[in-house]
Amino acid sequence: MICAVWPGDPYRDQYELRILDYAFKNKKPILAICRGFQLTNVYFGGTLYQDLKLQTETPMVHRDAEQYDRIHHTVMLTPDSVFKKITPKLENEITVNTVHHQGVKTLGKNLIVDAICPDDQLIEAFHYQDLDKNFVMAVQWHPEFSGTLKDTVTDPKSLYDFYLQAVQKNKV
Repeated sequence: MICAVWPGDPYRDQYELRILDYAFKNKKPILAICRGFQLTNVYFGGTLYQDLKLQTETPMVHRDAEQYDRIHHTVMLTPDSVFKKITPKLENEITVNTVHHQGVKTLGKNLIVDAICPDDQLIEAFHYQDLDKNFVMAVQWHPEFSGTLKDTVTDPKSLYDFYLQAVQKNKV
């Protein structure tokens, strides 16, 4: 079987990076999800694994076309994770869906890790070092897909509420 390498979409990348640059420089709250998580890492000078299956030895299936939004795994929260602050009752781990084939290779500047997949040590969530100055949070999973696995994955409501509080605080 011959597998074609996807050439990417440089036009889309540049367009979205310009939007991110505008939002960051104008202190607009950012909640980056999946591709946005990856894009945000690159914006801050980080690098990516372009294909986890080919470039890492991960035992995890992070993306499956047939199961799509029905696969999930646990992520470990870091000791100072924002998730522990916004949902104090959380333990040290949460369960999330997984629908991605890329991942953070090196973390960008001024970003703080919030969650890591314990099975392959991939970063699954991060935030900008000064959320009060510039609200930037990013997650590798899709909280908007949580309804599919609502009894399995951690409820994203506290994440949404935290982001919406930042939006409300930054209204002009």
